[in-house]
Amino acid sequence: MKAAIEGKALRLRSATCESLHFSAEQRITLLEGKNAMLVEFTITNHDRAPHKVAPWQNTRVRPKGITFYPSTEPTYPQSSLKLTPTNGISWYTHDPTTVKDNLKSYADGREGWMAEVDGDLLFVKVFADVPREAQAPEEGEIVIYVSNSGRFVEMEQQGAYTALLPGASLTWPVVFAVQRIPKNVEIRAESARLVELARQLAASVRQ
Repeated sequence: MKAAIEGKALRLRSATCESLHFSAEQRITLLEGKNAMLVEFTITNHDRAPHKVAPWQNTRVRPKGITFYPSTEPTYPQSSLKLTPTNGISWYTHDPTTVKDNLKSYADGREGWMAEVDGDLLFVKVFADVPREAQAPEEGEIVIYVSNSGRFVEMEQQGAYTALLPGASLTWPVVFAVQRIPKNVEIRAESARLVELARQLAASVRQ
């Protein structure tokens, strides 16, 4: 891994994987005047043959939080963590005491964001919405993973499944944004006010 400062951005570059023939890069830039940063993920195909890939990014969050995202349908059949939307939003409230097995959900999101509540903080990841037909096989645009201890929790999203020719690259921008939840907002699953705040935050940082 090589790291460099380029203007106001931090650039992180990997070596080329000998078995996969891909390299990866992240370019991280703070968005001025906002509690947010832009993370641009780039994948490059160094092989002599074309390959199909989907960019993937996961964020580890603390247990006992609330994860939610817009969706109009239940999680996919291969999901061991089953979620069904309520009023167009899927919710997962983490409770480590109830988790006995590794759990994973796969879903088709809407609107291009997913959110996490930790205490009185609202964290939102913003990205391009990926229609179901453009998602990688056996994967999902939105993924939640919980280990059998209940203490290892990840909120994940994937970009479009894309064919890369030899020497070609794809770049996938994702924005991380955070804000304090106002004291008059009740923090609970199925809170319409939390959804409103997440949508407002996502809209404020879209590129």
